[in-house]
Amino acid sequence: MDSANINSFHCIPYRYGARCCCAKPDITATTVPAGRYARLVLATDGMWDVLNPHRVLQVMSHIREPLTAARKLTVAAYHRRIATKTKDDDISVIVVDINYNDRPANMKQMKSFCGCCLS
Repeated sequence: MDSANINSFHCIPYRYGARCCCAKPDITATTVPAGRYARLVLATDGMWDVLNPHRVLQVMSHIREPLTAARKLTVAAYHRRIATKTKDDDISVIVVDINYNDRPANMKQMKSFCGCCLS
């Protein structure tokens, strides 16, 4: 499958038909000091449309493992979409721990995280 750059966005044609899927990502740059723990949440708008940053922090506050946090956020977003009868959308979540060995013993000490939307 060939891809093309259209208006600076990377576009991948659909397998069937001539339509093009163009990604327009939200990009945020954040500096994490050496030796400081940080948690990065990369998620599609399917999660961010229904979970605000405060709710994301609540869901993750007691979870130490990034994979478990990603799964919990996916499930929370799915249930929120159903409860609010929000239109169907994909929900993809990746949680990355930076300086993993420096994470707090009690994850409730985590006061913030870096969040990015993957369109």
